[in-house]
Amino acid sequence: MVKNSLCLRELRINDFHWNYDNFYNDSLNFIRTICEYCLSIEYLTIPVFPSLEKHFIEFEKLLKKCQKLRSLNFKETYYEEGKELEFGDYLLNVLIREASANLREIRITYNIKFSLKTLETFLEKWKGRPAVSMFLEETFFYRKNNSYMKLFDKYKIEGVIKKINV
Repeated sequence: MVKNSLCLRELRINDFHWNYDNFYNDSLNFIRTICEYCLSIEYLTIPVFPSLEKHFIEFEKLLKKCQKLRSLNFKETYYEEGKELEFGDYLLNVLIREASANLREIRITYNIKFSLKTLETFLEKWKGRPAVSMFLEETFFYRKNNSYMKLFDKYKIEGVIKKINV
């Protein structure tokens, strides 16, 4: 379907069903297919992919090519226990390097988390772009640490964050 939709602007997927034996290759091919055939995509739901360099390289290519991307929604499909912060930190670093100024909304599933330091670096580097709305499913993780709440408040006041759900 995606390969025949060169003008596709929205790909919103409620749930991904993968054969876990092929998930590594299937998730990589999904990212590559979007990158190749959906350059006009504005709203994209993407599966949480393995925390591997090859996947992040392909995701970076997607961000470079899909310059109209306004909303990025990560859906839980893959979970590596104990790697939530590592994945989240790598993801924010890729987003700040490669996301276009059109990206205004980021939705993050519960199994991706951000360290305070990386989140602060991300928000500091986001300055000068249009304000971003962030929707984080794991609200308890951020609410239990007052430092996160102060950080969110600071960047809301500065106009870096438009909306955040914590």
